[in-house]
Amino acid sequence: MAGRRSGILFRANTGPPLKGLRRLVLRFTVAYAAVTVIAAVSLAFFPKLSSPLIQVTQAAVQSVSGSQGASWWQTTDVVEGLLLLLLMWVASELPRFPVGFLLTHAIWIVRAAVAGLGLGATIGAFGWRGAVFDLLALGPWNILTGGAVLLGTAASVQLNRFAVSRGASPAVSWAFGALYVAAGLLILASGFLESRTAAPLTRWLNL
Repeated sequence: MAGRRSGILFRANTGPPLKGLRRLVLRFTVAYAAVTVIAAVSLAFFPKLSSPLIQVTQAAVQSVSGSQGASWWQTTDVVEGLLLLLLMWVASELPRFPVGFLLTHAIWIVRAAVAGLGLGATIGAFGWRGAVFDLLALGPWNILTGGAVLLGTAASVQLNRFAVSRGASPAVSWAFGALYVAAGLLILASGFLESRTAAPLTRWLNL
């Protein structure tokens, strides 16, 4: 009975370890985009939430307007993204426990909500210039970091499913490890992009 419940909860995968991964990524992408949009739009309906976020956004932009502040912010973003991937990998190693499965989903939901709140707060704080900043800086950066989170999420969920049904062999672990490496490269690419676009645009916001 316990094994059957685990199969229902995780939808155990009995085929090749990477089978269905593309469809899984697509589903998570749609869900991620929906959560991001809902979070961004929600600021217009909840002034008690939007006001402090706008103030925090304004203070953050002022604090990173200098080159040293911008460098610190970019490093923090990269480290944070890599830590999220590490947490997903840890969650993928807990296939028999619901906490690993739920932790994986909690990570991408929170990450999508934070992305949406950030995009909405930037527009609320700087108006049309905030929208330009979102389009040229935050948008592309969120695409790369969000893509990394989605890839890590899909890998974690798929590894959970596979491990529940058949157990994770070293070959399977290497296959999914390659996906985490690809996600990590996306995080590093987002840091490079941020250094090229966010810093000068942040100074422009402070003009």
